[in-house]
Formats: sequence, structure tokens, C-alpha cells
Amino acid sequence: MTGHHGHATAAIDEKGRQALRTAIVVLAVVTVVGLVLLRPADRSSPSEGTPFDVEHADATIISFSLQPCAGTQPDDDIDCLEYDIEVTSGRTAGDRATFQQAVATGGVELRTGDRVVVARTPGAPEGAEYAF
Repeated sequence: MTGHHGHATAAIDEKGRQALRTAIVVLAVVTVVGLVLLRPADRSSPSEGTPFDVEHADATIISFSLQPCAGTQPDDDIDCLEYDIEVTSGRTAGDRATFQQAVATGGVELRTGDRVVVARTPGAPEGAEYAF
């Protein structure tokens, strides 16, 4: 038995061709408009205190202590480790600051003398400017 494989050709009339051209032009225009409207804004100079205004720096842990977490009362019994650091790189090298981390099992154990990278958010409330 001999098989026959036919080749199908699609016939598109002039109306179909015109509709296809129109759709392609409309999609191209929509794409260009979308690219212009959705392009990333210039982030080279973000406003003070925005979440995008973060600098990273090296720091050394000077000391740490158990303290009530910021924004809580001692009676709330919500403890944090408060780390005193000295910033060792970046624009704020030499600064002394603190950051807190909630006491939790499975977290990173930091000790005096450890070198860490911290994030600094200029304009953040005092005591909340640095984070690990």
C-alpha cells in the first residue's frame, strides 16, 4: 500500500492580508508605546529615605546585648539582639551605629569582632538607619 502525503497550502485573500498587516502595525505601535511608558525611571538620585536609597558598607561588630525590640515595651517580652557596629567602608566609614535582630532559632549568630555587610538607609529614623 502506498501512502500519499498531501501538501496543504493556505490561501489568504486580499482582505486577510490587509487584516494581518493592520494587526502587525497595531501591535508594533502598542509595543513602542508600552516601552516608552514602562521604561525604568532614573534611579541615580533617589529621594532621601526611599526604599531604593540604600547604601551597603562593611562593618565590624563591637558588642551586642539583649534588649526589647524597638517599638515594643519590656512587658511585651519581645527580645532582640542589639549590635553595636563600627562602619569600616563607604561614605560613613568610622561611624558607630546599632542595628537589631529578633532573637530566633536558626538565625545567623554574630559575635564581637565579626565583619559584616550592612545596609544603610539615609533619612531613616534614628536607630533604624542600619540593617544586617
